[in-house]
Amino acid sequence: MTSKTKLNHAITKLLCILLDIVDRPQAYVDDTQLITVFDEISRVEAQTSLSSKHVHNVQTFEKEEFYLTETFIELNHVFNQANNALQKVRKPKSASSKIIETKRGVSPTLARNVLKQLYSVYHTYRLFQGVLLDPKLFIADVALKEALKSQHRMVAMQRPEDGINASSLNTVKDYAGLLFSGGFQWLDDMRKLCIEAFQKHELSHRPRKVTRSSLALRVSELKDENDLLLGDLWNVTRALFKAMKNARSYAKESKIPSIVARCAAEEVELRAIVAMARVKSRIKIIENE
Repeated sequence: MTSKTKLNHAITKLLCILLDIVDRPQAYVDDTQLITVFDEISRVEAQTSLSSKHVHNVQTFEKEEFYLTETFIELNHVFNQANNALQKVRKPKSASSKIIETKRGVSPTLARNVLKQLYSVYHTYRLFQGVLLDPKLFIADVALKEALKSQHRMVAMQRPEDGINASSLNTVKDYAGLLFSGGFQWLDDMRKLCIEAFQKHELSHRPRKVTRSSLALRVSELKDENDLLLGDLWNVTRALFKAMKNARSYAKESKIPSIVARCAAEEVELRAIVAMARVKSRIKIIENE
């Protein structure tokens, strides 16, 4: 039996366990090791959801359904149902660590092991997604940068706070094939993209060496920018004076004293604001047009 076939059997058994938990959560409430696995997965899921709420990159990541397999989507849904069922019947503290044989004949020990490994690979993806969305949040994480250097270092990564456990390369390949429509290649491509993201971020924030030619270039850039801004100022000021002139004309044509007086007062106020400008020469020309 190949490792892939073994994994598929294990996932089928895991699904049986999760469905059994949904049906009768009381039978599992004393298994503190299983409860701990559920808690850890839920904690990391809540943590990653909160930290990514402010970040959106539709071009890179649209919907999880596009890259997660139907098998994992279904399993994750049942896991959430099982977790909710356990939360409803849980005791404040449970001292025992009893292993229960389910009515389906599968030990929760398998559920614990497969869940931990499955979500470890999934959380590795979520970590990489976080790096690609906002690399500056991870720029000082030396351990993560080391883990990105090769496939073997990636699978050996140990980050309990992120729900990631060290494993073998073949095991991660098997689980990635179950998780992602692109298989392990998808996860490895993300690893390489994370390296590029860090390189681009560091390059963009690297201080430039100051030379005479670089200073001259910067002066030239600022002069061009200044000329553009002065051109914009010229156009906006012309538009303002034309609007005031038209408003004055329309007020007179209305022959309503209150409108004429209000227009004159507002024009005085606007001219006072314009008079505060520090670029006087061009404004003076416009006033005299």
